[in-house]
Amino acid sequence: MGFLDSLKKIFDTVEDIANSAEKSISAPAGTANTVNDNILSTGNTPAKASVKRETTFFGGEEGDDEFSVSFMLSGDFIEFDSHCELDPAFQYEPLNKEDYTEHKEGLPKVFIGPLNSVYEAAVRYNESGAPSGEDFESISNGTFLFKAMFDYCGDAMYTYVFSAGTTQENNAFAVTYDRKFIGTPLERKLKAALDEAAATYCEIKQ
Repeated sequence: MGFLDSLKKIFDTVEDIANSAEKSISAPAGTANTVNDNILSTGNTPAKASVKRETTFFGGEEGDDEFSVSFMLSGDFIEFDSHCELDPAFQYEPLNKEDYTEHKEGLPKVFIGPLNSVYEAAVRYNESGAPSGEDFESISNGTFLFKAMFDYCGDAMYTYVFSAGTTQENNAFAVTYDRKFIGTPLERKLKAALDEAAATYCEIKQ
């Protein structure tokens, strides 16, 4: 009986662990869906006043020249730590009055950084001039090569692609959002925010 009792305890423990894991896995998806539904209506709300965002990049021939970078971005976006090369990164939280926020699933995000899909599209464009991504539009203004729509882990990604001669050559300046937002006022609001950020992007060697 002692052995059987021990065996039962082991099976009960395994079942408890499995149930806990299932809850932890399913919770983020449900949370994300709730967040998405809550922010969809904010597409009809006027954007907050834009704020000058500043950071530092390194580039130049040897890659060690320091550049002061700035751009204007809607106050609806708050900076957060992406814990990766996508930096700086900002999250869409129009109801949050803080200057810094934590990552939350389901919220649109604006960021600068390297992405394989964008890099490959930039290389193809530079080699052949062939368009890449959906809704492609050539820019070639010295800062950006083009802008287009890409897929990003199942989300939509509206992206400006940096040109040669910038510190972020072939990298992305992008906003990502759930595909359920496509065609909505919220999508137009998010794209307008990135359009302004790209139009005001400036990097100056120090």
